Amino acid sequence: MRRAVTLALLLAALAPQARAQEGEPLPLAERRRAVREGTHVFRRILADAELSPLDSFDALARSPKRTILIVLGDLNQIEKVPGGLEKFVRDGGAVLLASDRAVRKDSEARAQLLRIAGVTIQAETVVSQELTSCYKMLDYCPFLLPWVSTDPVVRSTQPFLFRNPEGGDDLRVATNTPSVLLPQRLRLPILATLATPPGRCLVESAEGRREAIRGYVYQPGSDVPDPTDIRNYPAFMVGGEVGAGRVLVLADHSVFINEMMLPLDVKNVEFTSNAIAWLQGENGLRDRALLVEDGRIETKFDIPVKSGTIPPAEALRLLFAKRNLLLAKGEEKLAELEDRGFYDNALIDWLARRGMPPGRLAYWSAGVATALLALLLLIRLAVRYRFSHDQTAPSLVSAVSGNFPSRSLAEQRNQALLRRNNLNEPAGALARHWFAGLGVEVPPGSAAPAFRVKGGWGERRRRARRLRALWELASGKSAAPVSAPQIWRLQREMEELAAAKGRGEWSVDQAEARQPARTAG
Repeated sequence: MRRAVTLALLLAALAPQARAQEGEPLPLAERRRAVREGTHVFRRILADAELSPLDSFDALARSPKRTILIVLGDLNQIEKVPGGLEKFVRDGGAVLLASDRAVRKDSEARAQLLRIAGVTIQAETVVSQELTSCYKMLDYCPFLLPWVSTDPVVRSTQPFLFRNPEGGDDLRVATNTPSVLLPQRLRLPILATLATPPGRCLVESAEGRREAIRGYVYQPGSDVPDPTDIRNYPAFMVGGEVGAGRVLVLADHSVFINEMMLPLDVKNVEFTSNAIAWLQGENGLRDRALLVEDGRIETKFDIPVKSGTIPPAEALRLLFAKRNLLLAKGEEKLAELEDRGFYDNALIDWLARRGMPPGRLAYWSAGVATALLALLLLIRLAVRYRFSHDQTAPSLVSAVSGNFPSRSLAEQRNQALLRRNNLNEPAGALARHWFAGLGVEVPPGSAAPAFRVKGGWGERRRRARRLRALWELASGKSAAPVSAPQIWRLQREMEELAAAKGRGEWSVDQAEARQPARTAG
């Protein structure tokens, strides 16, 4: 309830603040964009954590053990840290670096990032092919997958920031056009991987081209010794203790913008609170913070939470989100009123004030009940039974409706296939649709074309046999029964073959695939 009310009130407070420095209002489109891409909620979390804002990089040199440096967006700003970022962290400072942009090559900022975290940020953003693992099915907003190291020594010091403070499942954290972290080639990374994007991610260039993420040992379906190692799997977040300090590096700063923090169906707020609490250390040791957002130092953390008019749609959404709590409180109040006899006493008092004490009420109630009973007998005996129809003859509707089928033909057909446990026809349609998605037409009754398969002798023979079986099923030549479990295995098999085709491990002779099968005679 605290989170819902706070965020709702923040919505009313953000719009008046999105103005130009000259004091004139910005256009409506720019104001809305400023609210979406602002960090007001993030700064409010810093205020709730009782962090005092700093106004310059020089302030970092004073008591690093009590200081957190937060840089969002432009990470080239870390060059301004007095004495260098590594010295600040090893002296006890904490650092949160988040950006989906690459740091300038051959720059001091890139060198400092590599020395402290062993990673840098890829220039291109990534998209996910698994839409079910993305916020609102948007391929550029994948959810994060928390990772825990298999090494017990690393696991004992590795922070887990996805723990739900209310219990239950881990937090669902959504990104927005994220990138990935690249490991340093010369030595092992210092920090452990804490989160990755979902599987089957592609790199998307500024021109819109998409291709596989390069430079990693991991491939979907392969057996990796330690998938939490950043060298084997693309990482989104790394973190851990460096010297006396703590470091978190994320490949997207949009995790902390208002647009991703305000929705109640994701848990970016709780994730941010966990991250700030870990950076503060035990007993909130670090109580100062320097927030640098795209090169601009933000010194206002205590965003005023004003009570304002909430739009009706937002109010209804908040009420619906807390419907179970409201119903429980309402039931408790109703039970309390019933126990006190509130309804009986209130009704009796109301009637007495209008000249209807309990004795007179009983008298009038008996008279009204007698009149109603007499009227009912008159209607049934003098009106209804006089013109009633024969009750033994079936009605026209019931007689005709018995001849209609209870289900549609398609549903009856599906039920018949399930009773016979033979889903050959749906399996054939699924195979034809799969071949069509690969750009291969399957004529009915056609023979399997030549498949060009790469790999070892056993692998080529097994894959070619699987492809021919799928072709016979798609062309209708295979009449073998297919059960429901087999259809699920068939679908997984087609996904594996499609992935192999995407890697160029097999192809089909298009010209031969279009030729229909020859019939004898």
